[in-house]
Amino acid sequence: MCDCIKKINERMERKHYAVGSTVGSHDSQSSEVRFRPITNSGKPHKHSRGESVKWEYCPFCGHEIPIKEG
Repeated sequence: MCDCIKKINERMERKHYAVGSTVGSHDSQSSEVRFRPITNSGKPHKHSRGESVKWEYCPFCGHEIPIKEG
């Protein structure tokens, strides 16, 4: 398992004199995917929707990310 995300969080906190840095969507190691569904009439919906997609691999080094239970 890599420590890329931990290192990035620590670097950002030092750089900006901050705490609580997160990488991903709400510290869940995931990305938000936005899309506009197609309506029954075949046209794109007015509003977009989103879904969180958990990372299976580190986006920085490519190592597999173990699935967190809970």
